[in-house]
Amino acid sequence: MKPYVFLDIDGVLADFAGAAAALHGRCSSLDWWPLGHYDMATALGVTEREFWEPINNVGSDFWASLGTLPWAQDLVQMVVRECSGFTLTTSPSRHPSSAHGKTEWIHRMFGSSFRNYMIGPPKHLLSKWPGAILIDDYHVNVATFREHGGRAILFPQKWNAHHSLDHLSHTASELAAGGS
Repeated sequence: MKPYVFLDIDGVLADFAGAAAALHGRCSSLDWWPLGHYDMATALGVTEREFWEPINNVGSDFWASLGTLPWAQDLVQMVVRECSGFTLTTSPSRHPSSAHGKTEWIHRMFGSSFRNYMIGPPKHLLSKWPGAILIDDYHVNVATFREHGGRAILFPQKWNAHHSLDHLSHTASELAAGGS
């Protein structure tokens, strides 16, 4: 049986970190990022409030205009080819404009008729879906999904333990193995 994938958006398909860094006057290439460190506010040397305030001030346009990461199209094509289907998953910030902007981003990338997405932080609730595999860059989401009986792949990013692995080849091999 082919797996069904729940595919995270920010950090996997959309360049949230690069956009947030640029908004804070840092290089969006993230060459300065401390490897294996997830907390962006700390990485930028600001408080949580100082981190989120400019993002919230931009509102839904911040989320809607996020760039796609270079591997995004190839990753989606791999998931379509290797899996029985997929649903996008994303956790909004606490600001109400986030969910609206994320929906606009989804429609920009997948078309206005695309509706196969879930917006909310409790991704672990999807872990009981038959054949489910979560692909996410946040180690806590991956661990929680696994704790609830699901299989998950930690998508390599500078801020997690897989920062030295290739994005697509690691994900392809994990998909072929059925996730962890």
